[in-house]
Amino acid sequence: MSERTGKMFFKGWATLLTAGVMMLAVYAVADSGSQAAEPAAGASATPAGNETPADKVPAKLLVCYFHGTVRCVTCLEIEREARQMVYQTFLEPLSQGLMEWRSVNYDNDPGAALAKPFNLSIPSLVLIHEGGDGKILASKNLEQIWELAGEPSKLREYIQGEILTMLGPVRPPSAPGH
Repeated sequence: MSERTGKMFFKGWATLLTAGVMMLAVYAVADSGSQAAEPAAGASATPAGNETPADKVPAKLLVCYFHGTVRCVTCLEIEREARQMVYQTFLEPLSQGLMEWRSVNYDNDPGAALAKPFNLSIPSLVLIHEGGDGKILASKNLEQIWELAGEPSKLREYIQGEILTMLGPVRPPSAPGH
């Protein structure tokens, strides 16, 4: 192996390793909110006397990338671009619990149940405005993602604009007395 080939090989592995570490960090942040223990059947999720009515629980915007078990390169690229844009652009609503990224396999449960109302036949990015009670208040399938798949900056711009539109009605609950 020549010195030039060796340097290129090393650069490739270093880049791959760096990307892998970054992806692990992104997944760790994404999964940190889903690690809370579920209450036992019949138990309250809040201490007695501190129940929060569903209308006081903040609404949430779910950014769901629905996909099948078998995935093509384009499907993976669309998901990667969308996820990166969400975590780079919307860190504040994510950290406040007003927004959540989900990658959902619609070929398996529970993903199939979540995807059912949207009648998806291909991998899709769906924005779901979910009420505090978990009911879907509004949704939008971002159908142009496949047309923009070869143009990452336009894809990111399109997704960002649609998220900003849907994020508008998602607000934190007002403080007591307001």
